[in-house]
Amino acid sequence: MHKIVAAGLSVGLLFGAASAKAQVTDRCVGGVTPTATGAYIILFDPKSAEIKPRAKREIAEVANAARQRYASHICLDAYADSVPGVDPDLALAQKRADVVMSELAANGYPAEKISVRNIIDAKGLNRITGSESRTERKVEIRFGR
Repeated sequence: MHKIVAAGLSVGLLFGAASAKAQVTDRCVGGVTPTATGAYIILFDPKSAEIKPRAKREIAEVANAARQRYASHICLDAYADSVPGVDPDLALAQKRADVVMSELAANGYPAEKISVRNIIDAKGLNRITGSESRTERKVEIRFGR
């Protein structure tokens, strides 16, 4: 079951077998990620789940850092596009999480240790600070515990 944060409300959404690898887990709470913002950020073009060459290099660096720091888990938060007057494309956000997960695994981090923590409406409420987040078209990567 994936959590969706949409318009300030937490709602459960079952994605079924399509994302069997992605599992929400309490291992995504309390981890430490060695960046100033607390997360590695992978940006995407509007309406796209294609990873750019620069982002591929960044994901390879994240996988390497996770292995070097013996990170026991990697957690992903994927954000939908924000288009005025249009419902957020949460399926696209899920695809973004899936491609980042696949790329991390392709770079040597064990797929079974990667979880999608949230699929987030780009206008949703930030669950940590309680403030509204207008950031979109990204996947945030954090190390879990």
